Amino acid sequence: MRLTHRQRLVLTATAVTGLLLAVLFVVAATIYRGVEVVEEYDGLSPTVNQAMLGAKGGHVHDEVAVIGRAEPEVSLAVLRNGILISHTGPLDVSKVRIDGRRRVGGVEITCLTARSGPYFVVAGRPWRHREEILRRFATVLALLWPLLVGLIAGATALASRATFKPLDELRRQADEAHKGGLHGRLHLTGHDEYSDFAASLNGFLDSIETLVENEEQFVADAAHELRTPLTALRGRVETALLRERSPEEYRATLGVVLEEAERLSALVEALLGSATAVSARPAAPLDLQAEVERAHARWLDRFTDADVVLKVTARHAKANVTPSEIGSVLDNLLGNALRASPPGTTCRIELKKSGDRVHLAVQDEGPGIPPELRERIFDRFVRGEESRNRATGGFGIGLSLCRRIVEGRGGQIAVVPSKKGARFEVDLPA
Repeated sequence: MRLTHRQRLVLTATAVTGLLLAVLFVVAATIYRGVEVVEEYDGLSPTVNQAMLGAKGGHVHDEVAVIGRAEPEVSLAVLRNGILISHTGPLDVSKVRIDGRRRVGGVEITCLTARSGPYFVVAGRPWRHREEILRRFATVLALLWPLLVGLIAGATALASRATFKPLDELRRQADEAHKGGLHGRLHLTGHDEYSDFAASLNGFLDSIETLVENEEQFVADAAHELRTPLTALRGRVETALLRERSPEEYRATLGVVLEEAERLSALVEALLGSATAVSARPAAPLDLQAEVERAHARWLDRFTDADVVLKVTARHAKANVTPSEIGSVLDNLLGNALRASPPGTTCRIELKKSGDRVHLAVQDEGPGIPPELRERIFDRFVRGEESRNRATGGFGIGLSLCRRIVEGRGGQIAVVPSKKGARFEVDLPA
């Protein structure tokens, strides 16, 4: 049978308490027995002293007789030079020579001795009355032990029930929340550990809900984006099959089909890149100036072919990113800038360090980003107007990927107001 945490807590507390009480009671009984022995010696000491005084004073028989009448249960013997000269009591203790418990005549007695000159006195009292007291004391302890253990077990059970009550409430709420899907949350009042746990769990559930909603939105948007080229492909093929056509017409149709297939392939690659490009691994400080210069070299020919000047103003700066991450950010920003830049304009890449921050900017002279889109432009499948549309080959995925990379490294990316064109600024910790 598997025990619950509550049952284990009660059993453990009861067992430990019971063991401690048993040890305590044994120690108490031992101490009490020692006290009884000391009291017995203290009770015999006046008798021994009285008999010794009588022996020294020459009237030992009178003192022994007085003792015999006053304490008939006491056995007393007085010896001189080892010879018994007087005695009283029911037992013969004349042969006892040391203090302690002895069995004389089949009776357990406590003996106390004294020696002075030629005289030796020994007195003994039966232990049975002390044994009865000790027996009663042990009986009380034996009856008290299960009572105390039971009371402690009950108190522990009540305390554990009160302690685990918030956990039971959490479990009940979790069952209710499970029925409500991802929208259910836990609610506990107070400021104890369970409330903190519920708050942390709610934060975790919020993250999961946001993640699932984002993924659902991503799937819906991806399906919508994939539907467009697939619809175009199907329409072209169906149109081509409506009647017999010349080889030139089939060739033109196949060219359009190939163009849409390439666009579809590019969209799939972009979706895969958006899903897998961000790394959670730690990154060493990277020379961003060198990465900016490499990006400039990669894109220079394409900007030149489009009659757009690509300028770089870069100062030495380092940030904790990987080459593939910063390369992906630069390629997406430069790709957007190239698609938006009319012939005869200039695009600029700027890099500088300010304190413990690194600032990277890409500025074009295109139509810019409308103010109402500056916050949403970094969401998946959101595109700007005019030149930033499907006709120019953008899918609205690159900027979303840039934000994931930059924020994953503790930075920020934003579109800032600009007199001409669009200006994207990246801020990273140095």
